[in-house]
Amino acid sequence: KYSNLGQPFVSSFTYDGGDSWSADETQVKVRGVKAWLWTVLSKQSRMILATQFSPDERTEKRAVALFREAKEATKERPRTIVTDGLPAYRRGVTRNFYRSGDSHLRHHNRIHLAGKMNPNLMERWNGQYKERYKVMRAFKKFKSAEAISRGFVIHYNFLVPHGSLGKTPAQAGGVNLPFEDGWGDLIRWATIYEHRAN
Repeated sequence: KYSNLGQPFVSSFTYDGGDSWSADETQVKVRGVKAWLWTVLSKQSRMILATQFSPDERTEKRAVALFREAKEATKERPRTIVTDGLPAYRRGVTRNFYRSGDSHLRHHNRIHLAGKMNPNLMERWNGQYKERYKVMRAFKKFKSAEAISRGFVIHYNFLVPHGSLGKTPAQAGGVNLPFEDGWGDLIRWATIYEHRAN
């Protein structure tokens, strides 16, 4: 309930995503069936810029949706995106960031897809997510798994100072909300936002 209420509010901001992103997918189980959490993370702010929770295989369609979400959440496009070797990522980048006819652009104006990932960035996030997931003894329904995953991203981005930054990823991304009551504040603001939107 709180995840679904908070998501439109936190999605209303535009973040400084920096010029270097990492993208990765990690496997989870929903009632014993394989699913995937896809993530785009900013190297500079450590902010989770986008996620997709996928019950299907690792498809190009999901990668396109992932990078579209990250693009809409940020002020500028990155110069480098680091991924593993999954071919779907290349399609996701080209569909979102390259216009038809972009082939004439100089190389430094295009996004560089790097294949050698710094494991510390994504593994720290995937590890935190899976620790929470394991405590819950796996997910029972896809809909609730998706909502809980969104809520965990909100918690990570807005409520927990990052160890290497000394502030939350949202603050590092340029959004500094005056939290005094954690989720209580966020839900109040989200409720006000929802009423105004309606």
